[in-house]
Amino acid sequence: RVLLIGDSILASTSSRYGNQVCDALVPLGWRVAVEAEPSRFIDFGNLVLDRVLPDKLGSADDWNVAVVFLGSNYGGSASRYEKELVEILDRLAPRPVLLFTVTDYRPNYVEVNQVVERQGAARDNVTVLDWRTTSSISGILSSDRLHPTNTGRRVLAESIAVALGPIGDG
Repeated sequence: RVLLIGDSILASTSSRYGNQVCDALVPLGWRVAVEAEPSRFIDFGNLVLDRVLPDKLGSADDWNVAVVFLGSNYGGSASRYEKELVEILDRLAPRPVLLFTVTDYRPNYVEVNQVVERQGAARDNVTVLDWRTTSSISGILSSDRLHPTNTGRRVLAESIAVALGPIGDG
């Protein structure tokens, strides 16, 4: 089971929109839950975990892995962002976590990516996926320079699929 937590970027790949993330992960054997909504800030991650994280690690309703893509709605406080992200990652540990950087939509978003990279480097269970670089490739983002195009949504979903791999391959 894989839990995906995010803002509009990740939500755009869910079944409500293009369904790219399920199309990429279900054939690999993953059961997918996307908890992503437009205009969500970092604290949304902890609100989701309050609802869906089981009391007992390894229980039948537990998650094998999580994907976190929160930061595109940055409130401008690196310390607040990091505090919330640390809490999310602490709560998810020791489960493997894929953590995304964000596009350089605004100049201060470099702060989000610094926090993501720092927290990813400090934790053995976290793998950072570089959406900042991927999103700079022509055709990945729409004209608003933030939200992915159809191609961008496929690339995002496929990057998650490649990072997770098929069930049973570790």
